[in-house]
Amino acid sequence: LHRNEDKLSHVRKQAKVKMDAAQESLDIAKEQLLMVEKDHREGMHRVEEGEAEVRAMETQIEEERKRTQQEIADMIQEYRVTEKNIVEENSKLMKAIGAV
Repeated sequence: LHRNEDKLSHVRKQAKVKMDAAQESLDIAKEQLLMVEKDHREGMHRVEEGEAEVRAMETQIEEERKRTQQEIADMIQEYRVTEKNIVEENSKLMKAIGAV
């Protein structure tokens, strides 16, 4: 009987050691999970900030493209007006000297 009690006591001690080790492993795993979740949240925040920055840059690029296109259109229009004026003036001068 004493031997069986010693054996049972030994088995209980082993079970307690295993349970303590399992609890410690569980605690470590929970801690690591919390760290991973925190890293994930921080990573998602950085991604969202990056996406917002990209959208802002795309908007800025599009606005600059429109301004540039308008500037080019204005320059072409100004060139055509200047060209027309020069052709008219040149035509007057040619008539004045009798070349036409």
